[in-house]
Formats: sequence, C-alpha cells, structure tokens
Amino acid sequence: MAIQQVNQRKILLLYRTFGPSVNLCGYAQLKWLASSGRCQFRHKRILEVKNDDLNWAEIVAFVRGDALLDEKVAALCHRAGKTVLYILDDDLLHVPEYLGSGPYYSQKSVKRHINRMMQYSDVLVSPSLKILKKYGNLFQYTFSLIEPSLFCWNNKPIHKDGKVHIGFAGSSDRGRDIDLILSGVLTQICAKYGDTVSIEFYGVRPQIAETIPCTVYPYHDSYEFYQQAMQKLNWDIGLAPLPDTDFHSCKHFNKLVEYAGFGICGIYSDVVPYRGAVQDQYNGLLCPNNPDAWVNALIQLIDNHSLRQNIAQNCLKQANTVFSVPFAARKFEEEIAKLSVNYHTKAIRANLPLIKVIGLASWYLEKFKKYGWKTPIIAVKKIFQIYKKEV
Repeated sequence: MAIQQVNQRKILLLYRTFGPSVNLCGYAQLKWLASSGRCQFRHKRILEVKNDDLNWAEIVAFVRGDALLDEKVAALCHRAGKTVLYILDDDLLHVPEYLGSGPYYSQKSVKRHINRMMQYSDVLVSPSLKILKKYGNLFQYTFSLIEPSLFCWNNKPIHKDGKVHIGFAGSSDRGRDIDLILSGVLTQICAKYGDTVSIEFYGVRPQIAETIPCTVYPYHDSYEFYQQAMQKLNWDIGLAPLPDTDFHSCKHFNKLVEYAGFGICGIYSDVVPYRGAVQDQYNGLLCPNNPDAWVNALIQLIDNHSLRQNIAQNCLKQANTVFSVPFAARKFEEEIAKLSVNYHTKAIRANLPLIKVIGLASWYLEKFKKYGWKTPIIAVKKIFQIYKKEV
C-alpha cells in the first residue's frame, strides 16, 4: 500500500457517546490536526454514521467499541480495505464484576464483540503501555496515545476563605476506591483540621460522604461542563487513590493530567499507572495504599503552602508542554504518518439502517442484565426513532 502525506489523510472517529474517553483519546488530537491543516477529519456517533462517511474515510478509528454495531461496522471497513484503529483506554475484557459496568462486560456476547473488534482492526491505540503490551500481538501495529490536558490556568485563582480545598473527581464506580483506601484517612483529617479544610467529591458519592463534613456534586455527562465545574471548585489538593489490581494497572494516569491543568497538587497511589508518571515532590506525591501514609501526605500538603505552590506550578508547566493538546496531537500525527493506507478500497453499500436496528436491539438486550426491565422500553423507543429517521 502506498504512503501518502498525513495532511491528505481522511480520518473518521466513531463512538457511541461523546464522553471523556472520546474527547481525550482521539477527538482533541484530531480536531487540532484538522484545524492546522494536517489531516481531514470527521467524527460521528456510530448510530449516526452514513455510507458516505465510511466511503470517504481512509482511516476509521473506533473508541472503546464493545457492541454488535461496532463489530459490524468494523467488519465493513475491514472488508473494504480501510485502515481500522481500535482505541482502548481500559482493559474491557477484564472489567471487575463489582464495578457498575461489570455485569455488562462479563457477558460472553460482549467479550465476543470486543475480540472481533480486535480481529477486524489493524492498529491498537492506547494511552496504557500495559494494554499495548497485553494485546499488541493481535494487531499489525500499535502505538501509544497521549491524553492531553484540555484546560490549563494562566493564573490559578487563590481562595479567599482561608481554607485548604481538597477534592476527588471521578465516576460513580470510584466510590469503592475512596471508601477502601481513604475512609479512615478523611475521618482523621476532618477531626484534626475541622472547618479549616473543605472536602468535596465530584461525580461520586462514597459512603464516607455520609459521615464527614463534605460537599458532593453529581456526575455530568458533558466534559465541557465538568471542566467549568473544576475551574470553579479550584482545589488545592486532589486525591487520586487507585487499587493495586491488574485491571487498574491497565488504566492511564489521566488524573495526573487533569489535575495538572487545574494546577492541583495531587496525592497519587504508588501503583501503576501513577508510578513512573508522578515524580514525588515535583508534580505530586506518591503514596502507598495504607492509612498512615495517606494521613501523613495530606498533613504535609495542608501544612506546607510553599510545597503545594511549587508542585502546582510544576504541574501547570507540564500541562502547557508534555500534556498539552498540540504536543499530544503532533505525537498522534507522527504515528499516523507511519501507517500504510489503501487508496483503492472497495465501495461500502451496506444497509446501515437495518444494521443499526439489529445492533441497537442487541446492545439493549445485553444492557438488560445491568438495567433490568426498563431496558426494553428504552430500546423500543430508540429503535423506532432510528428507523423513522433513516428509512
């Protein structure tokens, strides 16, 4: 296959919903490259993709594809000779059942979709080096993706209430991590410092929130809304507890990247993926997963304003350089330039409306295990909307 300049490449990004994984694992980088004239770029929810989009694209990238519809569209692209990328930021084949999404990913049919996504893809892309190593032999090529800081303070505001603001941001699945690692820790900190500290949780309500003075903010689907909320919260110290398990070690150190852009001095569990990315006392504190270590780390940062400020400034420097969107986009461009592309692909003339209806029905059937009897009602409404729109 002939090699062509990257700025002539046509790249299509497909996803189910436009969440943080999509934004950080492809969209931000490709949007920047396209705005700089370095590639041609389209992005679509997979339920909205058309034959025209598939035929236009030379490279088709799927973010976290795990359903029958993803599998069917990937198969179409593969058979047509497109270069297919599979972007993973989690080990979807080994999601623990105790997580909220665990019952969905534990199903044999879902695992089969993911395995077939790998079968139909030429390239594995991930921010996790462990995922690349774990599954890389199933692909022709692999490359590491940099998740960027999408926001970075020019001048981080200073709180006027005299309190040290401490927080954690994450999805509802992370409540268990807070309770397992930090429950007793936060109780001790509240007892020691009282109302001179402010503790906040964004997107998650751990059980400890019922027993300590704190504020809980609900999860919001919009990443833009999340960024605006984080700017207003403007934490001094960010918590990043992570269990030492094989599944969690396949994650990315995205909490470090996020906290860096907001100038937040973070405390990170001394486990992979933070080990190696966090330079202790420079861009955060690495902390063993035991209560005494976490209490001491928090006391150190609460009492030492200068240390917090130095770490925050170092984080902002990283957010403006090695964690920045331009830096991440250029690295993405370098990898895309290495890919061979087939410019004589077969035309795709699939009955996409029918494929979408079948795919959506399959997805809701698999979701039934997680959501119960509400699922069929939602499915029927959605299928009717799609068929009415496209047929």
